[in-house]
Amino acid sequence: MPISKLHASRLSACTILVALCATAGPASGVIVAHWRFDEPAGSSVAVDETGGFHGGVFGHATFGAPGVAGGALELGFGGGGAIDMGDVLAFDDEDFSLVMWVKTLPGATGVMYPVSKHVSGYGGYVVGMNTDGGYGVPGKAWFYDIGAPGQQAISTTDVNDGQWHQITCVYRQGGLLGICVDGMPYEDLHQGPMNPLTAAKFVVGGFDNGGAIHPGFQGWIDDVQVYDHALKPHQIDYLFAHPSYVYFDEILPVTAGLRLWLRADEAVADGDQQPVATWADRSGQALHVAQSDPAAQPRYIERALDWNPAVRFDGNDFLIRENVAGSSLMSTDAATVYVMARQDGTDLYNTVLGWGYATTGSSCTTRGAAGLSSSTDHPPGPEAPVPGRRRRDGTTPSIWWNSNASPACSRA
Repeated sequence: MPISKLHASRLSACTILVALCATAGPASGVIVAHWRFDEPAGSSVAVDETGGFHGGVFGHATFGAPGVAGGALELGFGGGGAIDMGDVLAFDDEDFSLVMWVKTLPGATGVMYPVSKHVSGYGGYVVGMNTDGGYGVPGKAWFYDIGAPGQQAISTTDVNDGQWHQITCVYRQGGLLGICVDGMPYEDLHQGPMNPLTAAKFVVGGFDNGGAIHPGFQGWIDDVQVYDHALKPHQIDYLFAHPSYVYFDEILPVTAGLRLWLRADEAVADGDQQPVATWADRSGQALHVAQSDPAAQPRYIERALDWNPAVRFDGNDFLIRENVAGSSLMSTDAATVYVMARQDGTDLYNTVLGWGYATTGSSCTTRGAAGLSSSTDHPPGPEAPVPGRRRRDGTTPSIWWNSNASPACSRA
């Protein structure tokens, strides 16, 4: 499958869907826990609306205070308090994200732990505020996963000013820690040790101290969310702009019949304007497209359309997947191909998505700004004079994306 751009104009592709008559698996990446803290005053349980990880009230933790959206959890006034969820959400060295809203008294200086799953000496993860020994910075939030002092991601924004702040912490496989306050951008990205499994309790407003809950927060906490993947920049901004909402777009199951789903936010790149080596298929069919040649790799554009990302092809790059069986992509009944893209150049013919043996497959092609074409002067499939881009020997069916167009077409 190449996803490509053959001529000198540019194509920015945001989404590609191929829906046929088959059953696809669910999309990966979900919200796994969500506590709104909207319980009435006097409640003894904090309800998790997503994963069933309900938490018990410990000490002086009360509901009913005004929050950033609805009610909030109030902690540390009249005695220490926390919420104990038990031994849950034990991520190993795998992507995950934590989102929460916090508010302290103005100028609060004591160390605080809005969220933690950590046992001293055995690791885990902690979201802290202010300083604890050599950890943290006064007034700032920090994200820890077992490292020594200095190996934490630390915010640049003060979070102890008496205002509501959203803290988002993102862990990426391999120990990369990121922290945002009140939306993007990342205020710090720091390499720490790989997060280990731990049997510590997941605690809101404190931490696990040898199996006992130790309260460690004074103020208010609202809308704590946990995701089993690394949130993307536009998702973090969305959650900041919409307190109490969850990013449902990442957890909706794909519909029956979806065979290929390429979303630009799943393109594997190191950041804005960086080359894309792999574009992961979200349909559940694992038809990922890739390019091993650095000179032929398209670029990832972080904010291309309404703050959403895109993959940009410059006319000499493409993505492809070889050996794609027709039964895994095509249908004898019907097929719908949806592509969201923008063409910046003036090429007359641009193949956007194709499958087959180059001269016998199916393709979506634009002529100028609109229309369909698979004429003999521009046959389906990549046609740049680069070895391996066109298959005419009938031996290797491929899926390709090959140009820079903005089509609306449906072909089986």
